[in-house]
Amino acid sequence: MCGRYTLSQIDGIQKAFNTDNTLPSSVRPNHNTAITQIMPVVVGKNGQPHFELMKWGIIPVWAAAKPQFAFSTFNARSDKLLESPMWKKLVTSKRCIVPATGFYEWKKDGTKKQPYYIHLKDRTFFGMAGLYDSWTDKTTGEVIATYSIITTEPNKAMRQVHDRMPVILDQDEEAHWLNPDLGIEDLLPLLDPYHEKGLELYEVDAAVGKVSNQYIELTYPLNSK
Repeated sequence: MCGRYTLSQIDGIQKAFNTDNTLPSSVRPNHNTAITQIMPVVVGKNGQPHFELMKWGIIPVWAAAKPQFAFSTFNARSDKLLESPMWKKLVTSKRCIVPATGFYEWKKDGTKKQPYYIHLKDRTFFGMAGLYDSWTDKTTGEVIATYSIITTEPNKAMRQVHDRMPVILDQDEEAHWLNPDLGIEDLLPLLDPYHEKGLELYEVDAAVGKVSNQYIELTYPLNSK
């Protein structure tokens, strides 16, 4: 799964994803992004990559209430996308890219869990394959845009930590993922594990487990501060 990630830098993000708009000035670096937080995603709009702000954790359009769904729909398994009507509909029509600079995962060791930080060696920003939707509160009329991150099998490097990892798109795959003209048969090959030699991963401080902790040192190797 992918339950925490970082967007530790904002400068240069528009160029990295070639969007036709900039992020709102309210968006700040986030060193410990958690479910239900509002973050930027990239969608296709008028044929161009476009930033939008959405809440992490999809609320199905048919949901009667919002709280109970977000925590069960923050990830979508790549191997289950065609089995669930909800995911199948979204993968055919509402795909997005989730910008990140890294992500966290926890390795189980008996009763203990050790957090790891994982990022790319060769670029600051990367895009995770995502899906999005919008939900309307029938009582208030409030419309909430939400997203989910797709996970896949781990590569060899990630397998030592966890049995899932987010789908990290190569830069030349990002346009394909947003292309509305491509069918499922063209998209599924993009949902493979990222090549292991492109990742760097290391143990980090357990303080990352507390959502309110929000500082860059969370991403530093353990005992390096």
